[in-house]
Amino acid sequence: MKKVRKKRVGRRPDYGPDRGESPDAYYMMDGQFPIEEGRYRSRMDTNRIEEIPSDASPTAYIRMGNVAFNLEEYPKAVLLYSRAIEKDPLMERAWNNKGVALKNLGLHEEALRCFENAIKINPLYESAWLNRAASLQSIGKEEETLDALDEVLIINPFNIPALYHRGQVLEDSSRTPEALDNYLSILRLDPENKRARIKRDEIIHQLKHGPPEVDAFESLNWMNLQPDYPVPERLMKALASALRVGRHPVIRGPPGSGKTALAREMIEMVCWKDYTQIRADPSWGREDGTLQSLLVDTARCCRESLESNGRPHFLLIHGWEDMSRDSVEVISSFFKQDNFPSGSDMLSETIPLPIPANFRVLGIWDRTDDGRLPAERLIAGSLVLLDMPAATDDDEARCVPRLVRRILEDQGNLPISRDVTGSDDEKDGDHGEVPGFDYYDVNGEILDCYASLCDFLRAEQPDPTGRSARGVRSYLSFGPAFLADVMAFVVSSADGYAKKEALEDSIAMEIVPMLRDLDIPSLRSILDKSNEVFGEGSAVSLALEGFLD
Repeated sequence: MKKVRKKRVGRRPDYGPDRGESPDAYYMMDGQFPIEEGRYRSRMDTNRIEEIPSDASPTAYIRMGNVAFNLEEYPKAVLLYSRAIEKDPLMERAWNNKGVALKNLGLHEEALRCFENAIKINPLYESAWLNRAASLQSIGKEEETLDALDEVLIINPFNIPALYHRGQVLEDSSRTPEALDNYLSILRLDPENKRARIKRDEIIHQLKHGPPEVDAFESLNWMNLQPDYPVPERLMKALASALRVGRHPVIRGPPGSGKTALAREMIEMVCWKDYTQIRADPSWGREDGTLQSLLVDTARCCRESLESNGRPHFLLIHGWEDMSRDSVEVISSFFKQDNFPSGSDMLSETIPLPIPANFRVLGIWDRTDDGRLPAERLIAGSLVLLDMPAATDDDEARCVPRLVRRILEDQGNLPISRDVTGSDDEKDGDHGEVPGFDYYDVNGEILDCYASLCDFLRAEQPDPTGRSARGVRSYLSFGPAFLADVMAFVVSSADGYAKKEALEDSIAMEIVPMLRDLDIPSLRSILDKSNEVFGEGSAVSLALEGFLD
């Protein structure tokens, strides 16, 4: 759907909104532009444009255009937005969205004219000014880009995306002190803005305003972590302490429990955005040599990073459950510099000896309930195991709506809020933090869907009365990320697509495929549970019956 520039694994892009900002009020400078005011996931057939009633409102054409845009059918999106403009030539949203679609077709001049028309209609339209600035930058008009961003800041001096973009344009033009002023302005508005802090520190180091040596772990403070997942405070403290004292933590927990998000956030406190991540390979070992080469290369990157900006470079290994005992011993021996590498041509001169004291390896271990992989097999030497406990029902009820909002914001599909009268008038601006699904709910359907999902998943002990129905988590552990994926589908389901049907279809797509390796009695118990919660013949039950045929 979106055009995203290629980036090194483990690096975050240097642009875009901070957490909690509305996607209706920012753009992204690599060509990724959000369609404003209501992008909806839909099963509508965009080929049937001519069947739209002749008396349809401009808003209906805009919504259909948004569907076409989300399907990357940009010519159709342009046509639909043009129909909206024919209906109402003074609808600035239609001009703005048409410009975004044209920009994605590479028609920059036409896109600029659309943004200018939107601005003529509403000179205070911040999103159109932002999109105009990005289009101007795409065709190399740097000063005009800055002028457009200045207009945004005249309208709203607190517009953080405009300040951030202005800082990047100035930085690209080697106007570093002016760029620093913009990042400092962001931090005065939002002292916790992580990207602005990173840019500020990089520029200060570049200008040699900071100390010649930086304590790499000075910024490592567990209290500054703001995980979206329910992470126990004690685990955050233990992870920070392990990194400080030279240990290499492996975080173990159910899939989707937030282990990776926690590790990345902790790493970025220390390394900024410079780290390597890779998935474990069962073939790694002393004879293979791949893991040895990876350790040597990332340790060398760590030394170079420390010399250039005072920050280390870490290695994050996903899928630790696929590691062999031999590969764990390779890592342990590397940090001991004990007989490493054995029998290879990697002599000591090719290894960055001494290994940088600030170099760390972290692991992500998906814990399942099949009794495999005892900890003593996959932990050795300076590696330490930290367990992520399963979230409680209350923790999940608090975090799943937040995760859903994050998913929809990242995809540009965040629905508008709805009031108790069911009004779906679209609004600009940030809606702030969401306490629960009531942000989207008209009549409680979404909350009912979440209750049904929890009922279907709930772990249960065998019933002495002989009742066989048991929830999915009686046999399989997974974290709140999977619930969020299901509920994001429900929340963003289009009008005319019943929420209950969307829930069943999403479970059949997201959860049921995870169950195919369970034994027949377990599958039958889950099928009985599905029949209890959703009814016989539901999409979930039919999908489960497919495994039993």
